[in-house]
Amino acid sequence: MKSERAEAYINANEMDAAYLVDKDGCGWAVIGIHQARKAVELAEQEAEERVYEKLTRWNDPKNRPPYGLWVLMKVFRIGGEPIYAGSFELGNVWVTEGGLVFTDDAENDDEYVVGWREIL
Repeated sequence: MKSERAEAYINANEMDAAYLVDKDGCGWAVIGIHQARKAVELAEQEAEERVYEKLTRWNDPKNRPPYGLWVLMKVFRIGGEPIYAGSFELGNVWVTEGGLVFTDDAENDDEYVVGWREIL
């Protein structure tokens, strides 16, 4: 189970149901309906947190996206970090929709790509 909190909650609230016996004679562990709903809520919460983290994470520009993939680029510029839509091209060139060209070379450029993430 991906949700550790939900699994821990289920394990802490299960009851022995020896009267529910399968064909092999093994009893099943069950939980009440309220505990099941709470476990589902915990699992949904963790899934939302994982998705949010993935959608808001900026990738290192040294970890290149596939060539030509449309991405959001965060660019370092004195006075702020604007975000552009564009793609990674050959070499270390990043091109925006409007034709602006950036690199990810922080040592030699005044404006450079500091992060990217895929547009979903």
